Amino acid sequence: MRTVIKVGCFVSLFLMIGCAHIPFLGKSSQPAVGAVESIVPEQPVESNRFVEKGRIVDASRLRRGKNVAVIPFKAGVGVEANEELERVTLMIVKGIADTFADDQRGLFTIVTAENLEAADFAIQGHVTSLKGPSRVKRWVLLKGHKMLGVDGKMIDAKTGETVAVFTDQVTSQTENYKDLGHQIGKNIGLFVLSGTE
Repeated sequence: MRTVIKVGCFVSLFLMIGCAHIPFLGKSSQPAVGAVESIVPEQPVESNRFVEKGRIVDASRLRRGKNVAVIPFKAGVGVEANEELERVTLMIVKGIADTFADDQRGLFTIVTAENLEAADFAIQGHVTSLKGPSRVKRWVLLKGHKMLGVDGKMIDAKTGETVAVFTDQVTSQTENYKDLGHQIGKNIGLFVLSGTE
């Protein structure tokens, strides 16, 4: 019963955020599906210990912490927008929220759809890959790897300026896509927190 309530809460949050007018993002700052290149700035993204590649663009602004809105990630090029993707993106949001909640310094607080105007930062991005093993591999090998990849950025909600950019990818033979989404969310949260040290 608790699981049903939790999933229902996340779905409600997802729908409220997705349907709400978000003034700090504006029409021009939300790239079209498939416009992944518009998320990552021209400068090269460096390796990071938490995400595959990431760069903190403005550490001083990030160190101030405060309220963060996590916009559920959209489907990127070649990724089908379906119910599975929605569940995965909600788990990414949950992973980020769990990581911020576990931080003893309490630098970041996730804001809900009702408090979007209070957001100081926003995290947004695209799911760039959501792949499983082919049917032949599953049948012959009786197993296979699932892969989930994302890219995105954290922006200053008031100015729209980029504070951090990241790309991450995880694979697993045993976990489902929701678990992979939660892991990527945790990775993103740890990456953001690493920029405040």
